[in-house]
Amino acid sequence: MTINDKVYVAEVKEKHQAKKIYEEAHQQGKIAAHVGIRNRESEKFRISTSLAAATEGTFLAYEELL
Repeated sequence: MTINDKVYVAEVKEKHQAKKIYEEAHQQGKIAAHVGIRNRESEKFRISTSLAAATEGTFLAYEELL
């Protein structure tokens, strides 16, 4: 993701660990994002962010088909 012209590279974590890391960063006022899917609904995903007002962000996502 790109926030205010700074690139942040995502890390893939186990579902519960990723949510915990996001929530801790959000509570500390850090810039953070969490991308999650609902069980068995891989076509739909949710992005949660922790950004200041008027912050511009770009999120890129791709899916690799096996």
